[in-house]
Amino acid sequence: MDTRNEGEVDFGCLSAELVFAVFAFVDAPTLRTCAAVCRTWHSFANDDHLWRGLVARPSANRVYGWQLAAPDGKWKPLYYALAELDREWRAPALRPNLLIDGVRASSTDHARQGIRETLKLEQEHCFWSSTGTADPDTDEFLVYRLRQAVSVVFSVTVKPYRAHYQQGQPAYHPRSVRISVGFSPDEFHYVGPTIAYPPDATSVSVELGPELVVGGFVRIDLLGRTQTQPADELFYTCVECTLGRGVPAGALGNSVLRDAVVAFAVERAEFAQHAPSTLSDAPELALRLASEIKHDLVSMQMASAALQRARELLAANRGIEAAQVVSDRKLKGVLRTSQTLELFQQRGWLFQYFTVLLRQQTTLTKAETLLLVELLFKRSNPMAHLMAWFRSGLLCLSQELGDMLRPHDLVLAAQVYLSSAVADKVIECLYELKNYARLIDFARRQKFKMNYAKLLADTHAASVLEGLKFGAALVNAGHDPAIDLELVCKILGIRRGEHEFDLRKLITDALNAECKKLGVSDQPPPTVGGLDDDETDDDDDFEDEEDEEDAEQEEEEEAEHAEADDDDAADALGYADEATGGDGNDLD
Repeated sequence: MDTRNEGEVDFGCLSAELVFAVFAFVDAPTLRTCAAVCRTWHSFANDDHLWRGLVARPSANRVYGWQLAAPDGKWKPLYYALAELDREWRAPALRPNLLIDGVRASSTDHARQGIRETLKLEQEHCFWSSTGTADPDTDEFLVYRLRQAVSVVFSVTVKPYRAHYQQGQPAYHPRSVRISVGFSPDEFHYVGPTIAYPPDATSVSVELGPELVVGGFVRIDLLGRTQTQPADELFYTCVECTLGRGVPAGALGNSVLRDAVVAFAVERAEFAQHAPSTLSDAPELALRLASEIKHDLVSMQMASAALQRARELLAANRGIEAAQVVSDRKLKGVLRTSQTLELFQQRGWLFQYFTVLLRQQTTLTKAETLLLVELLFKRSNPMAHLMAWFRSGLLCLSQELGDMLRPHDLVLAAQVYLSSAVADKVIECLYELKNYARLIDFARRQKFKMNYAKLLADTHAASVLEGLKFGAALVNAGHDPAIDLELVCKILGIRRGEHEFDLRKLITDALNAECKKLGVSDQPPPTVGGLDDDETDDDDDFEDEEDEEDAEQEEEEEAEHAEADDDDAADALGYADEATGGDGNDLD
């Protein structure tokens, strides 16, 4: 009696060819299930041709390698090696930048703005710049050498340079980006799609998957231009940093995948042209690449082990020890990431983390600095400690830090902006500090195009006294095309004399009269350190001079309090021994 329902198929009645044809359409999990049905199906499900098809089959949710050949016909192991690589692809990894050297740039505006500047990820104000052109359709490109001659590339990130020191802080990004990968700096077998650059994005990250992309060089095409430089009105493209994410072939833990990737490279003619003749044999090359990367692998394994140890210590409420583990100088800061900060924050050990770093006199990263300052302002007014850390160079200075400090201390915020080359905001702080003379001088040196008439009119409308002070600074500024003295007089309601000296006297008299009327004295405004380093201005009204004896006394006091500042770091962070369950001696 036939018990099959209508529509069911008896696979036992099908020929081997038909069963094999059906299996060719299923995925790997289904093949594993089929292999457990019977011996015949087990044989079919493990056929190399099926697994070869799975390796080469395009997929949107996993890595595939249509160009690879499995060593010794090991297609099933190669498939699972790619699946393992896919998990690594999507997980954050403790890996250095895959881009190791800048090989070529289509143009360079200045010797100090070469392509290698884009690889200095931890340094401020480093960037590559193209030459200027009046044509916004002019393209540029950058070519980089990868960490090994054979490397798997996951993604490439490009961050354009934002010129904080220029008026308006313009970003010199291209209209679009395209990534190419190859084994030669001149020939690229992989050419990715053109990606439009989002106008407001700080950076763009181009994912190359899910196709497995292998090469030794990366080319970044920067298509079109969007920004002119105020000084010459020419279009430029500038890149602050570039980051390649991926795995050098020597670091591939699976030997089947490593051998397949290396074999693919060796078969390409352009690879042979740029690789030493001794590396033409694929097995030998695979072994040599693994040997070359051994030191990096040991470093990554050590970092991974340290991170796991820190997790265990945090789970056991031993946060101080966990912070000491991740801040170990032997790790060269590789674990001091936003993920680590989030881990300590989740466990409630952030203050102890910062205490350890500051006790070690370790300069904080940008992310650490911003998070520390944010937490401190939620607890108290920590300006004294922040000033001490600022003077000691323990904070990473940035525009974002200046923005956080600005509501609390304009002078310190201005110093941070100045150190971070954020000229626009230095001028804003000088205006809020009512240091008009320094504002005018700084804007002139930065070659900013200032609308002093509007600024003076707004100031005078808000306060006649401040308007007169601003007007006096404009008159005393000397010859400046941006300053229209006739307009200054009109705004202030002063009739101009025949000579500039007469105008100065008239404004000074008007200023003194307004001060007398309001019962106030004309006090010099606060100064911002660093603005006068390259000047010899002797104007007593705007210099914050100290005699030699006072300077020596201040240095002695700073030396006496240096150790106290270090010990007070724990107090500023709200560190308490009871919170750690220890006696606090671990930090000394």
